[in-house]
Amino acid sequence: MGDDGVDDVFGTTTRAATVTRRQSLTYAACGALAAVSSLDLMSPRRARAFVEADVETMSGATFGDVALSPYVDLDNGYALLSPTDWVKDLPYGMQEIEIHPPSEYGGRRFKVVTRPYGKVTSLRMADLEGEEFATPEAYAYSVASKYAPVAEEGKEVGRGVATCKILSARASEDGRYYFFEYVTENSMLPLHFWGVIGLGPGPVGSARKLGRKDLITLTCQMPEEKGPEAAALLEYIISTFQVLDI
Repeated sequence: MGDDGVDDVFGTTTRAATVTRRQSLTYAACGALAAVSSLDLMSPRRARAFVEADVETMSGATFGDVALSPYVDLDNGYALLSPTDWVKDLPYGMQEIEIHPPSEYGGRRFKVVTRPYGKVTSLRMADLEGEEFATPEAYAYSVASKYAPVAEEGKEVGRGVATCKILSARASEDGRYYFFEYVTENSMLPLHFWGVIGLGPGPVGSARKLGRKDLITLTCQMPEEKGPEAAALLEYIISTFQVLDI
């Protein structure tokens, strides 16, 4: 395991300040998904059986006083830790799930969207076709600009127009994931977003056997007024996201 207890488990690098602030809270949850990171060493059939058998032992993780449970989607090929008492909605079927606290709509929540990409020669995000995948910054810009214009130095927007400000964009050390963070400004309800994207194994069946991959995106959001504790939990959920090589 790496010095911060996170890198080796998830193949990602958490900002040093964040790890230091939460280190005592995250060891248990990191261990809960540690076994998942070794699935690429197994055959697809054995990997699926391994996850199914191990889900029970992955339960019991916590983040502060929030109980976490593993959410494992074998069909789409990803896993993460989710607050145990949050509920799931399926606005567009299993290709898009949304999980949020009970009776809290429009507040804290995260969603996972799976969409087809096709065959690839590399699992590195920067090697995918399309300008938006060229760099983490380019991808963050493409995502944020779909919500509202991105505020840029020297670029004017109309008075009172809501904008987005990108706070961070980075790639994991192995290049398989892009992470991004942005906020909305000049809006009636300022929002904070965190996200991660990676290449999934593709849909179950012939498409997966032919090597057709999916893009899987996990996005967390909350109103800024929810405060730093809510932000810390959502940012941590992002860090637990893991694509399964099954």
